[in-house]
Amino acid sequence: MDASAEEAAVFDEWVRSRWREKDVLMERYHTTGTFETHTRKDIRETETATGKEKIFLSGTTSRTYELPIVLHSKWDILDAFSCLAAIIIPMSVWYLWKHLV
Repeated sequence: MDASAEEAAVFDEWVRSRWREKDVLMERYHTTGTFETHTRKDIRETETATGKEKIFLSGTTSRTYELPIVLHSKWDILDAFSCLAAIIIPMSVWYLWKHLV
């Protein structure tokens, strides 16, 4: 089903306006390093129990969380990948069975 000329014009204008918004955001990012419209002096950063919280003077907030990762021993790295053993061991047994028997 084809759109009418009027619907196509409305859609074309909508798409073009989205592209203009994107261009403004990209230009802002390249000049300021952020997509936010706030400047650094508009931001107050506080430390909370759950992480750092940025409070903008305009009233909006943005939260970032920092989770420390501490290894108690070198074996902790292996624990992170131990779930792969459930895949690797059966596949290895299957491969050996297929090629040795």
